[in-house]
Amino acid sequence: LSSQDHGGLDSLQFWGDAMISLKSASHRKYAESEFINLFNRNIQSIDDSASLNFHPSVVHLTTPDGKYKIYSWQLEYNPGEYTYYSCILPSKGKVLLMKSTPRNLKRINYEEFSDKNWYGALYYHVFPGDFGGSYLLLGFSLSNDGSKHRIIEPLHFIDGKPIFGAPLFKKKMDDEIVTVNRLVLSYSSSANAVFEFDPITKQIMQDHITSFTDPKSGEQLEVPDGTYEAYE
Repeated sequence: LSSQDHGGLDSLQFWGDAMISLKSASHRKYAESEFINLFNRNIQSIDDSASLNFHPSVVHLTTPDGKYKIYSWQLEYNPGEYTYYSCILPSKGKVLLMKSTPRNLKRINYEEFSDKNWYGALYYHVFPGDFGGSYLLLGFSLSNDGSKHRIIEPLHFIDGKPIFGAPLFKKKMDDEIVTVNRLVLSYSSSANAVFEFDPITKQIMQDHITSFTDPKSGEQLEVPDGTYEAYE
């Protein structure tokens, strides 16, 4: 570290890289605590966003209207033990740093989350606010049991605070129409599945997931079956 840095942005990037890259779990956790301390001291506005490009795995988005930048990244403390961070930098207002709270991602369809109880994801795409004034986020998350999740959810702000999820999605379950706050596509670690959004037709396409038992291993698998579902 530069002797002239004195706990500034260079140190922030150093510890940010370290908390993801170091081999030792205890060293990564130490680097994480140093990063958070430096973040709170140095990241004050959207003008500081470039300093959050501290590792190639950090995903960064800018909302189509330019009002927000969203950075997210994943930490693996121990093999299969995942934690997520996301930072929201508004063009006006306070910068927010969020750390994931452990959740069963297969059971979050009906919930709204704030920055205080955020469940955790890497956000890799954001669409304009054509859904009741909300942005639409596409995210990815890994559970500690190895399952994968694709997530699509609305994001809106109340008094500068983010609210994740809104009752916009209607789906049929057991011959009944239910409304959910987000769509979560869960599937096995050995599979790949996607959400796709067409901004022209405003359709959300997703793989249809089916469950079956692997005849060799006896493992219960959740994988795409080659068909699709769509939301208009």
